Amino acid sequence: MKRRPVNLVVALPAEARPLRRHLGLARDDRVREWPLYRSHRITLLVCGVGMARAAAATRWLGGRQPDAAWLNLGIAGHPWRPLGEAVLVERITATGLAGGDWRLPLPATGLPADRLFTLEEPLPDYPFDGLCDMEGAGFYGAALELAPPPRILCLKLVSDNREQPADRISGPLVSDLVGRQLTVVDRLLAMLEEVP
Repeated sequence: MKRRPVNLVVALPAEARPLRRHLGLARDDRVREWPLYRSHRITLLVCGVGMARAAAATRWLGGRQPDAAWLNLGIAGHPWRPLGEAVLVERITATGLAGGDWRLPLPATGLPADRLFTLEEPLPDYPFDGLCDMEGAGFYGAALELAPPPRILCLKLVSDNREQPADRISGPLVSDLVGRQLTVVDRLLAMLEEVP
């Protein structure tokens, strides 16, 4: 069976760095819109922060790779989950003016799953009982225009919580969090490559 290409969308260069090294991705200098890195079957795009950027980048990349599966990987806050925990997103709610609410079909991975609230601005007091980010809903809403739900996954790495707040997040911390979950990323990429 032919393996499906996978588009991997992250917001931050610090999220991309360990993925680029681990997956052997090379910069595509022909592309000016976003930082883009490729290997034979995997394309990594760094979209920048926010729902609008995530949606625009996902649509742009989907126009160039229409048959791909999709993985959004990024950091997220959570009121009580421990730093570094890898969590699959089972439901996404866009807060504020954007609106939107989706349930995601999840494969059996053994990973914990949780709801993701995508915010327009960071909220320091963790008002939601779930993950919080700024890109997930933008990514997922756009990816749904390009692929069926079983070909789309969101993986969030807990970067902050009430004990260790967001003002402690740094580029090296983000890269370290991603670097510690590369075997999880490998498993999810392999699963997505096999989805019909």
